[in-house]
Amino acid sequence: MRGPWLGAIIFLFVWSLTTHGKYSASGDEPHYLMITQSLAADGDLDVANNYADNDGRLFGHDGLAMGLHAVRTRTGRTLSIHDVGVGVVLVPAYVVARRIAGVTSESLLRRFRMDRGLFTYSIVALLLIAMTSAGMVLLAAGLGEAFGQAPAAPLVLAAAISPPIVSHAFLVFPEAFALFATCVVVWFSLKAPRENDKRLLLVVMLLIGVLPWMHHKYLLKPPSTSSSGSIRARCGRRRRATRHWRCSAWSAARTNRRCQPFDQAGYR
Repeated sequence: MRGPWLGAIIFLFVWSLTTHGKYSASGDEPHYLMITQSLAADGDLDVANNYADNDGRLFGHDGLAMGLHAVRTRTGRTLSIHDVGVGVVLVPAYVVARRIAGVTSESLLRRFRMDRGLFTYSIVALLLIAMTSAGMVLLAAGLGEAFGQAPAAPLVLAAAISPPIVSHAFLVFPEAFALFATCVVVWFSLKAPRENDKRLLLVVMLLIGVLPWMHHKYLLKPPSTSSSGSIRARCGRRRRATRHWRCSAWSAARTNRRCQPFDQAGYR
């Protein structure tokens, strides 16, 4: 099975699931999107005015209450307790989704039991599905080069349409981003060596390095991944590999200090 066909099958399968009732932001999803809305509309991370103005209606969650999802700091700002990475990365897609939803006929949306807010959320979910599908295609390509295409594609397809991958593929959660980064790492580690591997390595390390900003539970992923034998071998020299490991460890340490505003002095 070729990569484009595999990606199309995964995308259509997951997208079809979202048409059976999962067309609204729920759980922690709207609170991640509230960070995105604050950045897109106000250019800051203070979400107090966004909750007060019922901005949740803009992405499918009318009447969204702040609850314990945001805390007021000693400096007067109200910041989300969720890590900001997901909200930051989704800003471009969210802005485009809002514009598309804004020009879509309300009568057409009502035919699909949607409004502009739900449609905005659905477009953002499509991006996450596409990212998951692309990651699984890369995973299949890497496994195919290492073990052959015949067993790789069916195994990856089976994994993609099974929990927990399929159940997180369309949700505004950090897991989709972590899966994509992991698939890129596996592909890079298993693919045949090429001349541009050193440049690709920088991209791979960047993807891994931003994961702690998605959620602090991924704090140890940058140093642990960069210390793996396959990644070290791609660096060409042991000294260069050690330098990449130290940079990743430093990045993780800095992230632990900065990506959790609720753990800073303002909340104490």
